[in-house]
Amino acid sequence: MKILVIDDEKIALKGTIEVVATVVPEVEITGVRSAEAALKLMEDSINNQIVFMDIEMRDMNGITLAKRLKVLHPTLNIIFTTGYSEYAGDAFSLHASGYIMKPITPQKVEMELLDLRHPIPVETNCLRVVACGNFEAYCGEVPLSFKYSKTKELLAFLIDKRGLCVPTERFVRHYERMMVLKIRKESPICKICAVICGRC
Repeated sequence: MKILVIDDEKIALKGTIEVVATVVPEVEITGVRSAEAALKLMEDSINNQIVFMDIEMRDMNGITLAKRLKVLHPTLNIIFTTGYSEYAGDAFSLHASGYIMKPITPQKVEMELLDLRHPIPVETNCLRVVACGNFEAYCGEVPLSFKYSKTKELLAFLIDKRGLCVPTERFVRHYERMMVLKIRKESPICKICAVICGRC
């Protein structure tokens, strides 16, 4: 995810970038000080998915700029940052994602990012687990390889517990029980017992 911040005032731009960075530190944030620079950047890039934008700017009103950006990227999440409440109606008629009254705080930014009009697609390189048949784990479409088979078993065990905290002793008991079952199944006596009794 990439975020663009637009404000013609240098101090306000720097402050908005700093606040957004505290909320989402892992995201790439770009700042520009003019509508022209923002349009040029958005024409060249399809990666910016969220824009924090001031409304009162010298070269172009933020509402006008938002209309032009929406033509370029209809699913762009535009969050207006302004000190003027009279623009709220215009902002929402554009189907803006949000409207933050200055001063901008991390709480206000977080609230807007949690309620985006156009949700950001999940990255494709997340962990995916297939547990039907053989247990397999994938990063995106690439299967994970495990140096030790016990590591794979531990991952399967933890996934089965669905995020619950599992004490080490409990895992050891589970592992010991699985080893006993494995030894029984592989032992010749158990195989004879299975034929005679229909068990194991």
